Amino acid sequence: MDSYLGWIIMEKTNLPSDKEDTAMMVISMFVREAIISDLFSLEVLSLNDPVEMKSKKGNEYLTKLYFEETVTMNEDGRYKVSLPWKGDNLPLTINKEIAMKRLETSTRKLLHENLSTAYDDVFKEWASLRIIENDPVESSSRHHEHYLPLRPVLKQWSNKGVPSL
Repeated sequence: MDSYLGWIIMEKTNLPSDKEDTAMMVISMFVREAIISDLFSLEVLSLNDPVEMKSKKGNEYLTKLYFEETVTMNEDGRYKVSLPWKGDNLPLTINKEIAMKRLETSTRKLLHENLSTAYDDVFKEWASLRIIENDPVESSSRHHEHYLPLRPVLKQWSNKGVPSL
């Protein structure tokens, strides 16, 4: 058998034993899934690079500081939190076309299975419970947009027998 460590030869022995002979197979499967760079990693030996640990603690401190500076409470008593971004992030694509196609496909499926009314009722209930809300800002006035192409999840066994996201 070929592995990251080279060829491994396995053979059943004729020695009497009470145990099943799965140990060699498990070891060879583990070796097969190993990443070569992990073989040279200090973390494997429970040794951590001090520079990396210091950098991680510094990032955690900066993230906490950013959170404390940006967290606010709106007039409804809800917290508003800004997400911390690393400096080298690329802008997200808009994804509007993909999201619209997914919406059309999902709508057709819900209409075909006669679940559109039940699905709509779930969203109306969520809106009344303030789990979800309409976005009050017009899309054209935004600087950053990103559409999430979601799929409907059909759960016939739920208490309402209808899907949810």
